[in-house]
Amino acid sequence: MDRRRTAPALLLAAALAALAGCGGGAQAAPEVAPAPAPAPAPAPAAGGPAGADVGPDEKARQCDALIEVINRGIQELARIEQDDSDPTGIRDLLAMADAMEEVAATASRVRLTIPELQRASQEYQAMSLGAAEAARAMAAAARAKDGEAIEAAQAALQKAVVREDPLVDGLNAFCKAF
Repeated sequence: MDRRRTAPALLLAAALAALAGCGGGAQAAPEVAPAPAPAPAPAPAAGGPAGADVGPDEKARQCDALIEVINRGIQELARIEQDDSDPTGIRDLLAMADAMEEVAATASRVRLTIPELQRASQEYQAMSLGAAEAARAMAAAARAKDGEAIEAAQAALQKAVVREDPLVDGLNAFCKAF
């Protein structure tokens, strides 16, 4: 399963649109595309790269498990973005923060034994928690009508989610290399 770059776009677009009073419906989410099934390959020889002692089926299982968690989070963000019932956008920002925290918590429960996947999961969790914290700060700033705090929260949110594309690119590249 391949994960296309959508979380930063969804989170930022929804957050900015919500604060602009647009209700978060600024963009539609791109489709999440499945990756081709891995071709069977012999297990690599000992002494290879980290995680090389795991066969292709186990690597595929662990990759799919982590990518599934990320994709469910993307789907939840898309669902939140389509809810325009709150003209202030504060409820959407808090829902996005909850969704990102849930992605981090769920990713932390995925059993991973391959070091590269463990690292990717930890980095994605940190990015998700940073985005959640920034979304909550933005909601608080919007509630207080504090323009400076809104700008600071927007910068923090952008800083958090800009890390997502390289993380996902690396995860996809690792998971496709069988």
